[in-house]
Amino acid sequence: MSFENKVKFALWAYPETLKNVEVHYKNDNCRSQSEFIEKAIKFYIGYLNEEDNINYLSPMITETV
Repeated sequence: MSFENKVKFALWAYPETLKNVEVHYKNDNCRSQSEFIEKAIKFYIGYLNEEDNINYLSPMITETV
């Protein structure tokens, strides 16, 4: 992904959340807090997608077994 494709937007967050980003973004080898937040969003979207798959597959597995 290149910087040219990024869009700037306002983000409202609690001070504690922003402090956590500030403390942890370097631990995740991110070059910026923005990169950390973007990775966190992508991770959460992946989590939600997996949860949808589990909710879909669980009844099917139960029926099959």
